[in-house]
Amino acid sequence: MAFMEAAVVVYLRALYYPEGFSFPLAAMPRNILSVEIMREAATIVIIASAAVLAARKFYGRMAVFFYVFAVWDIFYYVFLKALLGWPASFFEMDVLFLIPVVWAGPVLAPLICSFTMIALSALIEKGLAAAENFRLSVREWGLLWAGAFIIFLSFIWDYGFLILNGAAPSQILSFAPGPYKWGLFTSGEILILISLFMIGKKKAQ
Repeated sequence: MAFMEAAVVVYLRALYYPEGFSFPLAAMPRNILSVEIMREAATIVIIASAAVLAARKFYGRMAVFFYVFAVWDIFYYVFLKALLGWPASFFEMDVLFLIPVVWAGPVLAPLICSFTMIALSALIEKGLAAAENFRLSVREWGLLWAGAFIIFLSFIWDYGFLILNGAAPSQILSFAPGPYKWGLFTSGEILILISLFMIGKKKAQ
């Protein structure tokens, strides 16, 4: 899946960024953009389907989903590097997702998220192995959701404000994101890590 994702990006960049990817975004026909959004949604459906087939209970499926998603994302960048020699650094800005708006951020940010998801997956699997009635507490869930939402905001911050302010499509296309909101990202990541610490500590008791 990671290779197929990278292959699609190779085609898109050859068509719309022949001199190399950069912001502002290149104009893309509406039908192509719609297909790309549907492809992203289909990828999530495939990963979710794999999780449903791999485990019987909610937390097991959750662990599989996060693990598969994280490994897919990591190897997506591995294959992009192999095929395109990109990114040149972990701080290169990239389009991360298009649903519901453009997500933009440096490559390092989603990689950090991926390794965090692998850690969460491992803790859940450890908990399930230790106790069949494994559950996350309300506080652990709250920290995970709050952290994830803050990180989500860091990715959509610039394009989200454009859309909220009624920017025309031409304005969005001519827009280049400002410096990434690392402070926002770090705040969200800390909340998630606190939750992971709580989950790990609970399992050790």
